[in-house]
Amino acid sequence: MNPRVEKILKEIIRWLSFGILFLPLLIYRPTLYPFIFGKIIVFRILVEIMVAAWLFLAVYNRKYRPNWRNPLILGLTIFTGVLFLTMFTGVDIHRSFWSTQERMTGVLTIIHFYGWFLVLTSCFRNWQDWRRFIWLSLASSFLVGFYGLGQRLGWRFLIKEGDIRMSATLGNPDFLGVYAMCHAYLAGFLVLIERKWILRGLAIFLSGFSLTILFLTATRGAIVAFGLSFLLFLVFLIFLTPTKLRKDYESTKYESKDFTPTKLRKNYESTKYENKDLTPTKLRTSYEITKLYESTKGMRNF
Repeated sequence: MNPRVEKILKEIIRWLSFGILFLPLLIYRPTLYPFIFGKIIVFRILVEIMVAAWLFLAVYNRKYRPNWRNPLILGLTIFTGVLFLTMFTGVDIHRSFWSTQERMTGVLTIIHFYGWFLVLTSCFRNWQDWRRFIWLSLASSFLVGFYGLGQRLGWRFLIKEGDIRMSATLGNPDFLGVYAMCHAYLAGFLVLIERKWILRGLAIFLSGFSLTILFLTATRGAIVAFGLSFLLFLVFLIFLTPTKLRKDYESTKYESKDFTPTKLRKNYESTKYENKDLTPTKLRTSYEITKLYESTKGMRNF
């Protein structure tokens, strides 16, 4: 494939993926469900364009093909396949495939999410791409949360559902709660990864902001899920991490048991006697001969 064409296709995939991250801000008022329907329709269109570009890359270059041995890719592939098969055993195949305007969570949408997953895992191969991806997603979540705060403060020009709780641009407090919880963890991940203190401080702020939005939605399921997952994470840090560190130390200790001072001294003595001919005078002579040879070689090349 022409390198220029390959670069253009990669840029199309990259920028469309970044654009999808800001779809939660989209509200299409002419529809019956302005918070859901427009987002999913645009999402499907963008994913189909990306999949078409990715297929061209995958056909001409093996490095853009999925690694089917990866447990995550394999697991999601099996899940999508089982979901597709169970569609035929449901009460209404039409409803299972297309879903409704209110939800838009049918098998067709799941297949589009699976396609986007394959594109991302095949084309985003370095940390810089994923780093931009996470930061842009956090920027989008901040704007969504700010919209929700405006609803909370009673800004009249903002669209609001009939529910008393905060729903922002997602139209459902439960959706917003889960969305905020995920981004609180993403920001926490960046706190551990980023090296610059400015970026760390920004990540801490975004994590706290997402947690504030989570609790303002009053979504009990998301709040309980966050609490339980955070406790499990603490258990992992308290019990599993020290054990792993101790095992690594023990393995290093046993692997390095031959490197005692006595054995190192014996090895030095043996090396000393084996190399008794390498006196300073002979070393200096060898160095001078090597230097002369290199200079002669350089003149010949010139």
